[in-house]
Amino acid sequence: MNSFFSFFRSATLLFTLASFAAQPAAAQSGTSDPYRIGAGDIVSIAVYGDEGLSGVFPVAPDGSIAYPILGNVSVGGLTPAEIGEKIDEALADYIPGLTVTAAISQYAPVFIIGDIQKPGQYEYRPGMIALELVALGGGIRNTPESLDSLQLIAAQQEYADLSLQIFAQQVRRARVQAELTGGDFTFPVPERVEPAVHEIRRSIIEGEEDLFKMRRNALVSEQEALAAQEQSYAEEIEALEASIKLHEEELDLLSQDVASTRDLTNRGLTAKSNLREVERRLSAARRDGLELGSYLARARQNQLAFRQRRQALEETRRKEAAESVQEIELDLARMRARQRSVLDTIAEAALSLQGEEAGLQRELTFSVLRNVEGELREMPVDQRASLKPGDILQAQLAPLPEPVGPAAAASQERTREAIRFSSAASQR
Repeated sequence: MNSFFSFFRSATLLFTLASFAAQPAAAQSGTSDPYRIGAGDIVSIAVYGDEGLSGVFPVAPDGSIAYPILGNVSVGGLTPAEIGEKIDEALADYIPGLTVTAAISQYAPVFIIGDIQKPGQYEYRPGMIALELVALGGGIRNTPESLDSLQLIAAQQEYADLSLQIFAQQVRRARVQAELTGGDFTFPVPERVEPAVHEIRRSIIEGEEDLFKMRRNALVSEQEALAAQEQSYAEEIEALEASIKLHEEELDLLSQDVASTRDLTNRGLTAKSNLREVERRLSAARRDGLELGSYLARARQNQLAFRQRRQALEETRRKEAAESVQEIELDLARMRARQRSVLDTIAEAALSLQGEEAGLQRELTFSVLRNVEGELREMPVDQRASLKPGDILQAQLAPLPEPVGPAAAASQERTREAIRFSSAASQR
């Protein structure tokens, strides 16, 4: 299995390099031995002096191209320079004075089949080797042992993520409960964990502490603002009540003035106009008294409204906190159930890997189907074998004898470690 994963990483790296290094085929034809045209290639022919004869021409299975004027021209096994000379000489019989050059426009594709993620047709590149084509095909297909290994890694990561999420919910629940009871928020930083996990948990606690302080300060500020408004109306009510008391005394005096003036008027000692003037003053004072009463009623109503808002603010915060606690408890129950399921997956994958380690491992073998003088031949090759346009690479996983030595022991130890992880996690 170690050789399998080493190969998989190598293939992935080669695939990345191939993606960046890919260039047009014609730009890479500078090899030590001139390339000879074969079936499936596409040849670009440029005719200087008659552009109508220029173009790109696919090479048929018999090695010929269909060229204007000349008909079928055999180019199989020729280099691009030889093709240019051959067509130049042939055209000279029809149109003298032309200059012909030929180049490779596109190589015949290569194919890969067998135990590959994405078998199929791929563009050929000069210098391509078997391992590069495997990388282009996405690497070897997932085998049962690779799936178990990936499943085990994914399950362990999911378990770690769930553990962190559960811890975050527990810290959040402690913060919400502190808001609900009006107490202080504290949460100890757990020990006996890896330094990286310890740091993450500490940052979670600090984040909840900052949120608790912000929410508490916001609540206090809002309560203080409402209390200040309520106190302002209390002072206004006190001033209005004092004004109304003074006004009532003024009304009493004006009533006495009206009575005295009326008596003098009845006795003919003062004019009636004086009586009417005093009565108007009394009437105006009574209207002012009614207006002061309405101001007092409005101030008392506003004072009561701010008092109710202050009480409702605390009740709303407590209600929100209680609802949040219920939601957190539900989330925690779901996460713990999911965590138990992940533990079962870890145990199954670990046991499966343990069984596979006791069995046979596999390696990748290669063979190439190649057209040689019109005949398709199969030949075994290694992963660094050079490919030719039109090749069909077959990749097959073959069993190896039971591994022995340090590498096998290390692999088995990793499996046992996975089982120990599952057992320890289930006791948390």
